[in-house]
Formats: sequence, structure tokens, C-alpha cells
Amino acid sequence: MNNVKRSVAALFALMLILTSGCGKKAGSNKVVDYTVDVPAGFQEMELEGVVDCWATVDGSNVNVNITEKDAAFKKVTADALREAMVPLFEATYGAAPTITDKYFTNNEVCGMPAYQYSYTIELLGMEMNQLIVCIDADKTYTVTYTDTTGDWMSEFETSAKNIELVFE
Repeated sequence: MNNVKRSVAALFALMLILTSGCGKKAGSNKVVDYTVDVPAGFQEMELEGVVDCWATVDGSNVNVNITEKDAAFKKVTADALREAMVPLFEATYGAAPTITDKYFTNNEVCGMPAYQYSYTIELLGMEMNQLIVCIDADKTYTVTYTDTTGDWMSEFETSAKNIELVFE
């Protein structure tokens, strides 16, 4: 069951990524590096299609992905994200998930437009909490936190507040 939970958690994070001190010089939004605080106990691992990934034995994970800028970034809402996720899960698992929003904000990260979307997803009898932080800089930087146990979200939210982008 743990392997299934880990596989589902990794797929959740990957699907979301594919849907996503600040040293900024005036006028520059070119990111040359970033920092994400990962809780103790998470081990770095490789996940195809993901820039950085850390996971723990319970299947909880933190993923970073970088994609080209999306012109529609400022139009993203919790409703739009939820509506995009449901068909992906239905196609993959043959079942519709129940997604319950916790919050959606448009708080900047390192002075750049960003959103944070926190929700609970229930699918096939499993429940997970996720937090997505998506930043619109020179590219789109998406950090997805997946909590399979309910034990990590406080640490994930602290990590999300401390994401750092280093600008050229």
C-alpha cells in the first residue's frame, strides 16, 4: 500500500507541475539560482520531468519544476486549477478526485507575481494535502509540496514562505 501511495503522490505532484533573501537587481527577473528549504528526513531523488525532488519514506515529497513562462499566469485561479486537475485524474485512475480548497493567494515571492494553492485531494480512498507555489519570473517556477500523512503541512508552509530566488 505504501508503494501505491508513493506512486500516486509522485504522479499527483508531476501532474500539477506539468499543468507549474532575494538578490534582485532593478529591472532584472532572470533567475540564476533558487533555494527551497526541505524538512529533515527528506532524501533527494530523481524523478523524470522534475528539476529537483525530495521524498520521505511515507511518500510525502517536495518537487521543483521550471517551465517556460505562461502568458495566462495572472488569470490562474483555484477554480481553474481544480477544473484542470479533475479530468487528468479521471483519465489516469478512472475515478474523479474530490478536491477541497484550503486557500488560494496571490502573494508575491521575491517581488515576483506568484500564487499559492493549498488543498486536500481524495482519490480511491487515499487523502493527501498539497501546496503549490508558482512564481512568474523569467520562467515559471513551481514548487509542489505533497503531504501524504497530514504531518508535514506546517513545515511545508514554513518552507514556502522562505523560497528564495537569486536574480542576475
